[in-house]
Amino acid sequence: RWRPDGSDADLISNRETADYQITQTDGTTINQRWQFPGRSDCLSCHNSTAGQALGVRTHQLNGSFFYPDSRIVANQLETWNELQMLDRRLLRWEIGSSLRSTPLHDGTVPLEHRVRSYLDSNCAHCHRPGALGPGFDARLTVPLHSQKLLNEALRSDLEGRFDLDPSHENDGQLIPGDPGLSAVYFRLAHPQPSPAAMPPLAKNLVDREALHALAIWIRGLQGTSATSIGVQLGGPSGQVDGPFPLTITFDRSVTNFLEDAITVKNGAIINLAGQGYFYTAQVFPIASPVTIEIPPGVMVREGLPNAASNQLLIPFSPQRDQDLRLEFDHDPATGTFRLSWLSKPNRVYHLRSAVNLRDPPPTWPVFGHYTRILAQPPRNTLEFVLPPEESRYFVIEAETITPK
Repeated sequence: RWRPDGSDADLISNRETADYQITQTDGTTINQRWQFPGRSDCLSCHNSTAGQALGVRTHQLNGSFFYPDSRIVANQLETWNELQMLDRRLLRWEIGSSLRSTPLHDGTVPLEHRVRSYLDSNCAHCHRPGALGPGFDARLTVPLHSQKLLNEALRSDLEGRFDLDPSHENDGQLIPGDPGLSAVYFRLAHPQPSPAAMPPLAKNLVDREALHALAIWIRGLQGTSATSIGVQLGGPSGQVDGPFPLTITFDRSVTNFLEDAITVKNGAIINLAGQGYFYTAQVFPIASPVTIEIPPGVMVREGLPNAASNQLLIPFSPQRDQDLRLEFDHDPATGTFRLSWLSKPNRVYHLRSAVNLRDPPPTWPVFGHYTRILAQPPRNTLEFVLPPEESRYFVIEAETITPK
């Protein structure tokens, strides 16, 4: 617990509470009760089954992160791997095929995966086999169909604590289409001192954003089918001006999922990667609109065909990049590469590069020292040498500057 003057923090042994006045960003104040867990409270979540430490998991690191010192956006798992911070070095294909957790606000990923990522981060340390949380398995590594979450009855000794359905014939852990009969929603909606509060300690506020997302997901759920494999697509919600990411999630683990299972009009799929129930790819738009879907029955797993996916319809306008088209030349005798583009006054340019197209170009790191390149109208030219075996992708990014 931090001391009032903020000079240091003290370890406390027993549970305590304190009230604080919080000044919000708009200048208004609210009173907030804070609960300091005791040591026994900590061990209820920091349990041996969950590995004692809560986070970080590999899938929580597998995403873009802004590094303020270098001002570079890079995949955090790739960065840690390069810095040899992991217990073994991961191969590039392992990172590209790995599961990734996504935040609730990332609208490019199916809502189901965002909600399940939230439940994984906040609930899976207890709600997993062998741990204290009964009922379902909240781990993101487990496909939805295997989580024992949908239409699962409540444990008999818990029924009396939740006023969902007096007969307890229609309620359960999570009832597709009905948040009011779903114990997961009910418990998330209650803070302490309610006995229904989940988590059962250190919860004095309800996470309204998560509750809203959970409700929308439950209302749209049809449940998992015993006769087909469910599949969802996620991508940009608005207009794009270049390559964009695609996320594909199944409600069961699948194998041999290939690009030809995805129907794309006015675009092309490249760099499909993943395993189990989670896959990602890049889409290169050609014309507008780009439509993407997976038709029913294009793949079969253990006798089950896939159901039809949702359809994505993405408007495409390349106009923003027309004046930044890179021209390329290579001298095989010297190994020199030459990149050039039409430049404009009052601009600086950043050359970004990647060795794969799994992440969208805005997250690519700057190539070498080629950042804040001053415009030299009418054309800028760069020359450099790459190793013969190295293959790279490049984009040029413009930044307007104010002349002094």
